[in-house]
Amino acid sequence: MDQSIQSIIDALRTAELAQWDQMPDIELYMDQVITYLKRELSLFTDQNAGLITPSIINNYVKAGLVPRPEKKKYGREQLSALTMACLLKSVMPMNRIKTLVMRDDNTPDQQYYEDFAKNMHNVLNEEANLLDEMMRGGAADRDQVFALALCFAMRSNADRYIADRLLTLLYPPEEKQPKESRRAAKAKTEPKKDS
Repeated sequence: MDQSIQSIIDALRTAELAQWDQMPDIELYMDQVITYLKRELSLFTDQNAGLITPSIINNYVKAGLVPRPEKKKYGREQLSALTMACLLKSVMPMNRIKTLVMRDDNTPDQQYYEDFAKNMHNVLNEEANLLDEMMRGGAADRDQVFALALCFAMRSNADRYIADRLLTLLYPPEEKQPKESRRAAKAKTEPKKDS
């Protein structure tokens, strides 16, 4: 079991997203995009077999998470947005993913994507180091591995909560007026009819 855990640590430490200049410099069709993303996100696709499909990509485009392809071809802007969206899919709801990917309604550019890739690499290394540190006590039995899995699941939930609260601080939800207030406000803006 210790070798299997070490393989998890090694996979986390060696995982890296392609840099902007390492992405294909020609535009890709849908089937090529799926192949690219499956290879790029291979560390995460085993657990999420349905992570990358044509319908998911089309839904991301319709939802505004990914810039529209030109003549059904996807360039670096779309590939970077898709990479980011696919990585965040299992962690955040769609509206939060859009906020994170299309920051302030801007298409991810080279700098934003490379910052994302660097942060992803750092997070994976931090998690690898934490797992390695937790394993230093010696050989892991089934109960210890179960406890580790539970600990990382709870950390994931706590991290999702923190991310959601931070985004709420940055982008507070609009306050909803009660229906009566909306009607009253509408009545004030409508011109009065002469009798």
